[in-house]
Amino acid sequence: MSMNARFFGRKSHQELNFDWTQSLVRYTRTDKPEKNAEFTLEQPNVLDPSLYQLKLQQELSQGAKQFRFTFAKDSRIKDMDFTVTGQTEYEMGDDTYTAVIVERINQPDDRETEILLVPELNYQIARIVHTEEDGSSYTIRLAEYKGKKDALQRFYARIGLPNANQEPASASSM
Repeated sequence: MSMNARFFGRKSHQELNFDWTQSLVRYTRTDKPEKNAEFTLEQPNVLDPSLYQLKLQQELSQGAKQFRFTFAKDSRIKDMDFTVTGQTEYEMGDDTYTAVIVERINQPDDRETEILLVPELNYQIARIVHTEEDGSSYTIRLAEYKGKKDALQRFYARIGLPNANQEPASASSM
């Protein structure tokens, strides 16, 4: 995973590189090289931050209501637990959709994360709201969607993302 970002005029390039043959993750950041790190993958099926969102979409489409994802972020491996907490309406353009509300439930502080996903749009993430302990927050909203009804399911099958209810694949099969 590679990401370019600009925060308050400062450019940053960040990368997470997975070396599955050596069971390592390398994190590099151009604007803060002191944060660069290498750490060991001690379990299979570790995701990067964008893949856990895709995994959430896949598992919701299969009827799951509780989720635990393990992913690499910066210089650590992190577990995140989510649960479906209800439904709401989501407006996009002239259309209104029923959206599933998913909340992160294991945050060790007062941070909150809420994700809305639209089943009618292949469980596309429509909104993410994250609030920090100090009350500051950011919101990411889906403004437009163009896609085919069964495209995401075919994609899941093609890339073979495992279902959370299955045993993880052994390291030798990765």
